[in-house]
Amino acid sequence: MHPPGPVLKIPLRSVIYLTMTTAEYTQQDCETSSHTTHRTGLTPLASVHLAAYPKANEALINHKMLSEIQLMRELVSLGRAARSTGQLKVRQPLAGMKVMFSNPEVAGIFWGSDVIDNVRVIQDELNIKEMKVLEDKAEFEEYVSFTLLPDFKKLGPKLGKQLPKVKEYLAQADGAAMLTELDKNQKVVLKLSDGEVELTNEEIQIRLTAKEGWKAAQGPSCVVVLSTELTEELLAEGRAREVVRLIQDRRKELNLNYTDRILVGIQTPSQLIGQALHKHIEYIKGETLALDLKKGRVANSEPFEHTVDGEELTLYVASAETAAKAATETEIATEPEPAEELPSESRAREIIRLIQNRRKELALNATDRILVGIQTPSRIIGQTLYEHIEYIKKETLALDLKKGRTANSEPFEHTVDGEELTLSIAAAE
Repeated sequence: MHPPGPVLKIPLRSVIYLTMTTAEYTQQDCETSSHTTHRTGLTPLASVHLAAYPKANEALINHKMLSEIQLMRELVSLGRAARSTGQLKVRQPLAGMKVMFSNPEVAGIFWGSDVIDNVRVIQDELNIKEMKVLEDKAEFEEYVSFTLLPDFKKLGPKLGKQLPKVKEYLAQADGAAMLTELDKNQKVVLKLSDGEVELTNEEIQIRLTAKEGWKAAQGPSCVVVLSTELTEELLAEGRAREVVRLIQDRRKELNLNYTDRILVGIQTPSQLIGQALHKHIEYIKGETLALDLKKGRVANSEPFEHTVDGEELTLYVASAETAAKAATETEIATEPEPAEELPSESRAREIIRLIQNRRKELALNATDRILVGIQTPSRIIGQTLYEHIEYIKKETLALDLKKGRTANSEPFEHTVDGEELTLSIAAAE
């Protein structure tokens, strides 16, 4: 028998108020709860539906949190608007985002959270690698240019015939410098040919244009600028996310449960898709609950053709449980061909074999932890180690796998797929 789980203690008075506000939708539960009001000090009623609707206690409102959430929603909304302007899907990761808050008070709201890491939340919501808050408008000019326009509705009656001259003056002015003056003095003075004109913040409209390689969006509290430069690494990750979406859609079509494990097969003539799968295979498997992702067809599955970034692929998805049952019930006359293994995975397995052989030569126990050092001039071996380091460490019980030589160890030279490497291993204790 399992021990009881943690008990959530909620004051009965809170339960009563909750049932009063939800009475229209949960009638039977509310009727039951209303008869317990004598324990709370409230006046008992025959039915909760006869009670007055409770009044909000405004003293309990967390205005700080509300301001913070409102700012976060504005940031996310502006980020998505900038993505939309650049025709960039949310599944496509971007390198970074620059933010300029309208004033120090707004910046204080963003940095003053006691509950969550606002930067991390924004990065997750907008799928960006880095977020940076800029405080200097001059620095912000690297990414956007400002254009100032008079507010015609407000200034028309005030300036009359001078309005065209004010428009021309603002169009030729240094936008960033004038914005700095507005922030400092809350007004600017324009020296026109027929006299001076004083304008306030409310009488000037500010428009911004993102420079090449960036997309911008502006709100009442901040300006957001997104980098639109897509490296091969970012594109590969974006393609991997698209593959995840296709697999998840296929799971729904097959009416699989949320927790069902699956087998995935992918066929594609595209080198770009192949590289994305190779680099992000563990991410794809983790997101889709795939026990295996292989190149080729999966038994007991139907092929579905798709395109990702214009690259063709054929997708196979099957329930792992269903496939296992079919395999045990079907007599196979010939041994099936083994699934094709990605080259990097094959090299990682070969490195594991070399390390395990060296463990035996050193007469180490099966549970002994080790330290591993590898030296290699090969970029291919280096990339393999980078992509599969956690897998190699787990399979060999290595506490550390580093580039270079391990102390108190003898170097052993080997080759993997014709690529040279020098291996050094020592017991961790």
